[in-house]
Amino acid sequence: MAFDFPNSPTNGQQYTPAGGPTYTWDSAGTKWTVTGTGITGLATSSTAEVLTGTSTSRSVTPDALAALWEKGTDVASAATVSLGEGGYFSITGTTTITDIDFTTPKDGRMAWLVFAGALTITHSATLVCPGAVDIQTAAGDRILVAQENGDTIRLLDVVRAEGIARGRRNRVINGDFSIDQYNNYGGITVTAGTGERLVADRWVVYPTIGAQLATLVESTATPAPFAGKSSLKLTVIADDVTIGAADYWTLKTTIEKDDYSDLLWGTANAKPVTLSFWVYCSITGTFAVSIANHDYTRTWIGSYTVNVINTWEKKIFTIPGDTAAGWIVGLNGLRLVFPIVVGSNNHGVAGWQTGVGKVGLAAAVNFLGATARRLSFMDIQLEAGSYNTEFDRLSFAAQLAQCQRYYERGQGQFSGYVTSGFGYWSAFSYKATKRVIPTLVFTNAYNVGFAATPGATTDTDTNGGFEMRTSNATADGGIFTTAWTASAEL
Repeated sequence: MAFDFPNSPTNGQQYTPAGGPTYTWDSAGTKWTVTGTGITGLATSSTAEVLTGTSTSRSVTPDALAALWEKGTDVASAATVSLGEGGYFSITGTTTITDIDFTTPKDGRMAWLVFAGALTITHSATLVCPGAVDIQTAAGDRILVAQENGDTIRLLDVVRAEGIARGRRNRVINGDFSIDQYNNYGGITVTAGTGERLVADRWVVYPTIGAQLATLVESTATPAPFAGKSSLKLTVIADDVTIGAADYWTLKTTIEKDDYSDLLWGTANAKPVTLSFWVYCSITGTFAVSIANHDYTRTWIGSYTVNVINTWEKKIFTIPGDTAAGWIVGLNGLRLVFPIVVGSNNHGVAGWQTGVGKVGLAAAVNFLGATARRLSFMDIQLEAGSYNTEFDRLSFAAQLAQCQRYYERGQGQFSGYVTSGFGYWSAFSYKATKRVIPTLVFTNAYNVGFAATPGATTDTDTNGGFEMRTSNATADGGIFTTAWTASAEL
């Protein structure tokens, strides 16, 4: 359409270009205003043309333009979800979603999805989830999706109905097995009759039968995206084919009372939690995982399946809060248990139950049934709420400080010129305040010039540090050194 407005128009003068509307000159406003109707000869765009942005010579009606942002028709969840016109959709149902498509595709097109219920969105090369892990939705959750390249849809943002958890989300300390003060990442061999053995900070195994396991905190080499992450590997050295009714091997950690009291378990307002972890095993089959109170009288048991051997698989459980009594008692806390194998005396059923020591399932495989079997865990997380979030990874220093509340090791020394008959002492502060007054153990003591080997004094030993004292020095110069550990484990 060509325009050729008159020069020096007078007030009220009109001009109508070919195929266009009529314009009238307004002298007061010094402008041309449209007084005619319609633009002839210029076609309007369809909603498909608006969504794809293909036309360069068509006008756009407000109705067609709204296809970019209006609320679209509700979509039932399915393996493949197709999104029509609009930029805001309600997703109904609970069917797992493995693919999302726009019926009118265009790279860069975006839409918000609002979920009416709990379902899984499965991560893949064409449905890219944050952190490359599956998304578990809850009612009211909102997710922003975008067509990134052809058939590839990327989840750009996840807004939870319950809000964003602030501060530390993972109730499990050292769930990534990055800290191993006990064994200095060297691994140990665990045999029945040795009681609980710490295999990494905050993690113990408890064997009652003759099989042997080698445990090792190691850096995972492959595949991406796991390279460089720490994991705990359990390897069967000596097998046990027959499991007695009272036999068991378990891997567990205990969560201190103050770290889960906000869940309000044991009350009518008990909150749900989500447990997630990665597992790698050399055999397929059914395994159990359980949560228990301090004396194992209330337990929840879940079942998971290792589907493919020697492959990292992520497992996720949404667990309802327990309203029964028996929680928040004394200083003990919540037990998270991974049964390696348990006998029939400790078999329970899936879900919450009352009964002493019910932590395993009859359907679970006997992992100890053959030598050289391997079972590994990585990134274990227990968080408040009914959905799984990306693993709450702390810095090494922050994780170490949390572990040192329960266990710390160090070196003590004092030296100098000494005088016979005088007393000598030295004070040591812990790097982290202990949960309770810890048990101190001294090893590799070296003593020259002091008549008595110094030891920690009971009157000054606190959860913040300790003193070492000696007296009756008999030499002109003296030195004392010792390695020490302070344990305040649950």
